[in-house]
Amino acid sequence: MQRRCIYFCCGIDVQGVAEDSTPSSTLVVRLEECLVGNNVADSGGGLYVEDATVTAKDCVMEHNQATGTKGGGAVVVTASGTTTVEGRTIAAFRGTHLLLHNNSAGASDGGAVFVASESLPPTALFDLNHSTISRSMANGLGGHLYAHKAHVVMNHVHLRHGQLKNVTHGSGGSVYLTSSTLETNMVDMGHSSAYIGGCVHATASSVVKLHATTLHHCQASSVGGALNVQEQSQLVTTTGVTTTGVTTTGVTNTGVASLGSVTAKANASASATASVNVIFSNRAESGAGLYLTTHSHAHVVGALFQDNVAEGEWGGDGAACFVTRATLHVENSTFRSNVAQSAGGALYCDTR
Repeated sequence: MQRRCIYFCCGIDVQGVAEDSTPSSTLVVRLEECLVGNNVADSGGGLYVEDATVTAKDCVMEHNQATGTKGGGAVVVTASGTTTVEGRTIAAFRGTHLLLHNNSAGASDGGAVFVASESLPPTALFDLNHSTISRSMANGLGGHLYAHKAHVVMNHVHLRHGQLKNVTHGSGGSVYLTSSTLETNMVDMGHSSAYIGGCVHATASSVVKLHATTLHHCQASSVGGALNVQEQSQLVTTTGVTTTGVTTTGVTNTGVASLGSVTAKANASASATASVNVIFSNRAESGAGLYLTTHSHAHVVGALFQDNVAEGEWGGDGAACFVTRATLHVENSTFRSNVAQSAGGALYCDTR
């Protein structure tokens, strides 16, 4: 029988270098085949990583709670700048084959993960591979993950059902970024909701880099059903190949239509290859696929925007994309079957 690490009712606090260690050393903790469950703490219900490096493989982290104001139901990664790794200060969590399920930060941010550093460029890293995050709940920002001055990398990751308690003001149903960078490859985010940025909210000069990523069935009661990019932030999507059976001509979008005429498709991504970025079946008052604003920039390559719906009492514009006081460059992409209640089924541009 294989041995497993099992943690119940007590979190793991991992702090950095001992007083007598050299500046270049760092504490490294490795977890393999571990269950971290039903733990409660003020911050970092499961793990608290401060100026240190933790690697986890084949682990389950579930039903952990952060009850204080910092958050991170499953994991907190925080860098104060006292630890040096490869010539720069960093705190890091690297996970492979993990399941983060039903973790919460009911009074704060980052239902599953809270990652932050005190300086720029970012000195805190959260790197997740071949894993799933599901059923996370935060109070106001980042249903699954909150990042402040941090670097987040996701490769072959599924994110499902991010929730926010504060439905009237919360942002980033799955991921909230402020002065941070998010890089994704073969990532699937879906079924999350927020007031702004139903799936991803990027602000304060954040950078979002998407490759072969799908954002679907997310909802914002205000703007940015899938993506809200604001305050001098950047969105970049890349693809290794062109779409299959999709062309950039002859696209069909409905600029003004009654919602009763909309028939959503169950799986729009079936018409694209695995390396195409797909944004489909998202909803918001405006910018159901992408809401781009306040001097931000997006360079979109190889994307499919499909079956996104913009509707609402004060909006209904730009079902796929809404651009205001920002710049957008789109290449080799398709806008199909998006529906705006008011104007701009595919794209709405406004200089206000």
